[in-house]
Amino acid sequence: MTERLSKVNQLIRQEIGRILQKELLFPGCLLTVLSVSTAKNLRSATVAVSVFPFARSQQVLAVLRQRRGFLQGQLHRKLYMKPLPEINFILDDSPEKTKHVEELLRPNQNNGTNQDKS
Repeated sequence: MTERLSKVNQLIRQEIGRILQKELLFPGCLLTVLSVSTAKNLRSATVAVSVFPFARSQQVLAVLRQRRGFLQGQLHRKLYMKPLPEINFILDDSPEKTKHVEELLRPNQNNGTNQDKS
């Protein structure tokens, strides 16, 4: 990744985070902008978000996608660049996957400690 793309990604991530914090409220949820990946031609950017609790993630993602035009407009007002990438939101479910793997491993750890004691 070029230094320019890296700076664009970081700038979009910061501004989207600020806009979401001030403009869209999700009571009872913690929404985090984890990363931004902008295409080399700067026409599109994928914004990965994480939602806690995970059970409400699809609902939050639907609102983000529905309000994409509004968010795009807010981003356009904050950033002075052409072209301004078209933003797309995706859900980063890696924390949920990690939790699932830990839960799968936990019974095996307990069985292993019980066997060592006997």
